[in-house]
Amino acid sequence: MMKLSLLGLCLSAAFLLTSCGGWDVKTDYDPDITFSTLKTYWISDHTKIPNDILAKEEIVRKRVVSAIEADLNEKGFTKAADEASADLTVLTYAGVKEMVNYSTIGYSYGGYWGYGSPGMYGTQVVENRYSEGTLHIDMFDTKKKMLAWKGQASGALQQARNPEERQAIIHEVVGATLKSFPPKSK
Repeated sequence: MMKLSLLGLCLSAAFLLTSCGGWDVKTDYDPDITFSTLKTYWISDHTKIPNDILAKEEIVRKRVVSAIEADLNEKGFTKAADEASADLTVLTYAGVKEMVNYSTIGYSYGGYWGYGSPGMYGTQVVENRYSEGTLHIDMFDTKKKMLAWKGQASGALQQARNPEERQAIIHEVVGATLKSFPPKSK
């Protein structure tokens, strides 16, 4: 039990310490939605995603929500008074998983060029373990109760030095994720 809670704490802290660099961003949307008619949003706190880091870490969730609101407001959207009156309902959640990649390094030593001595050659396999974080932002057409747009950003997590740097990184990741929102629709 203690080991599991420590692992959860470490993974939560890892998302807190995200460093933006090389984020893989993927987005998709329903082409039948006319996004130009959608003007208001509501960010829901009703996600029930297993292992959602944002559900476990309120400080991180506040930072992510703040970044989403700032981005949407900058794009001309208005925060609705409540979910029922919003055109879009936004759900956001995040996860962390442990990753491993391997690289092979070749080397040689000995031997002399041109003297027929082959020298010694070898390879070394290097294991690199790291944590990968993924931030999801899903937007639903509130009235139709249908997924309208979704985006996710994934990348290796690195340590940030202070809360201001963490907030700046989260703003950058959210901005990269929402860069293609709203899509040009019919």
